[in-house]
Amino acid sequence: MNDGYSFDSVIGTFWIKPDVRDDGEPPRYWLEIDGTPLSTYAIAEFAAAAVHRHQTGWIPWDCLAKADSPSSLAGWQQHTC
Repeated sequence: MNDGYSFDSVIGTFWIKPDVRDDGEPPRYWLEIDGTPLSTYAIAEFAAAAVHRHQTGWIPWDCLAKADSPSSLAGWQQHTC
């Protein structure tokens, strides 16, 4: 089982989900919002940091500099995927 995380923002729910790989490479983590994939990250914490910094590539979120989000993954809700 792998851990996934969610954060309910003012514009939708961000998800960080593991991308389990079969090619022997380390797992990566997908950042999504409401089912739309945005980017992959080497570790889940990097994805959470991108949301906090408003550097996700999702313009509606990135332009809301005053919208608050957790400063670390500890503030996200954890799920078992």
